[in-house]
Amino acid sequence: GAGASGNRARRNSRNWERSESVRAWEVPSGRGTGLATAEQEEEFMKRVRDLMQADVATLQADDHLDLADDVMRLGRIRHMPVEEGGKVVGILSQRDLFRAGISTVLRFRSSVEREWLAKISVREMMTTPPIGIAPDASVRAAVALMREKRIGCLVVVDGESLAGLLSETDLLGFLDELLKSMEK
Repeated sequence: GAGASGNRARRNSRNWERSESVRAWEVPSGRGTGLATAEQEEEFMKRVRDLMQADVATLQADDHLDLADDVMRLGRIRHMPVEEGGKVVGILSQRDLFRAGISTVLRFRSSVEREWLAKISVREMMTTPPIGIAPDASVRAAVALMREKRIGCLVVVDGESLAGLLSETDLLGFLDELLKSMEK
């Protein structure tokens, strides 16, 4: 009733009123308190450029999926930017290759699947437009964008040039580092 709402902070005009249940709490300092140290705060402020993979294998839009499959398998790569005329025009993922492959559905031999993939251009299966982010964007912005778009990788673009890739794996590595630093 009325007593319960009187114990909560209420918004009055543009000022907050204090009630009995709203208190200023003293925050302890020191180790083991859950507070971030200066070093940890610096970790929180990392930018995409600090986590991204800068050395990235790319495909051309006119390449065929058999080449993409070989590169992805040999390099254990899940996402490859696709370029055309020096600009990033799409991204090809392992999932795109799975969709293009017919061996899983029809149980074809791998040689038949390779012949099939050799007939399909990367352009036909790539995701366009690629979802990108600038290298100086915050890691938090990158995570929010990846969650919003429900994707596992962002193309990092500096102007119109490919700067790298930021993947879920990169972000999990960062999370692991953060959690370890908080245990100290």
